[in-house]
Amino acid sequence: MSKAQLIKPTGEITEIQPANRTDFTLQECYELIKCDMIEIVNLIDGRIMLIDEEGKLKNEFQINEKATELFMKDRQSWSEYVSKMKELYGDKFIFVNTGDDELNDKIVGIVIVCPPEMFR
Repeated sequence: MSKAQLIKPTGEITEIQPANRTDFTLQECYELIKCDMIEIVNLIDGRIMLIDEEGKLKNEFQINEKATELFMKDRQSWSEYVSKMKELYGDKFIFVNTGDDELNDKIVGIVIVCPPEMFR
């Protein structure tokens, strides 16, 4: 069976498995990540990262550097993406800034990393 990991903002990584030993329920993920809404992020290696959809909206969120590093592997940064779109589309590219550009590339809070078949 493939492995799943729980990655905390402290840098601690723990191997975890679903209660049924096959796939995580939504409720299990809510409890592990300590959130009410899950977002699924695809990683370059084929795994998925389950994150708190509303994590950056919380008052005291913590950036998860290890999860961010996994997420950013072989990806453009937000500022690189915006620059490329401006280069390609010029004035036709409409950019709506939602706040701190540096935060756009960051993963926050506790995350689960697992093969996609472990979350249904």
